Amino acid sequence: MAGFWQAADGVKAIVLAALGTTVWLAKPTEHSAPAPAISLPETAIAVPEVKEEPKPLIVFKVLNPMPGDSMVAGTLTVRGTGLPGASVEVTYQGKTLALIPVSPTGEWAQAIDLEPAPKGDLVFRESRPTDVLNVPIQGPSH
Repeated sequence: MAGFWQAADGVKAIVLAALGTTVWLAKPTEHSAPAPAISLPETAIAVPEVKEEPKPLIVFKVLNPMPGDSMVAGTLTVRGTGLPGASVEVTYQGKTLALIPVSPTGEWAQAIDLEPAPKGDLVFRESRPTDVLNVPIQGPSH
């Protein structure tokens, strides 16, 4: 507890109980009576440790299509997660179908046209060359 205290002779002090200290605001003069001693217990102040929340690890991952999905001709929305600020290139048989930016939240998505229906692997490559995923898919069944 902190507060102000004034002695009978008018000398003012700030009492800092949490620190167990008295700080005098005015000096007593030679004609002043000595101020009574105040004994305050030292009090430990608990300061909570501030911990930064760990940021979630964002892994380069394809969420759609899933391995083994059957593809038909038309539009397919590809989506996944990756390094914020990177880009994901989607290729099929060496041809780039899309170049998709990864959002600041680590998500990416885009509709791509599949004409004719692909059979084989769609390749998803994040802008970092070490992260390449092949996703095998099947052509339409007859």
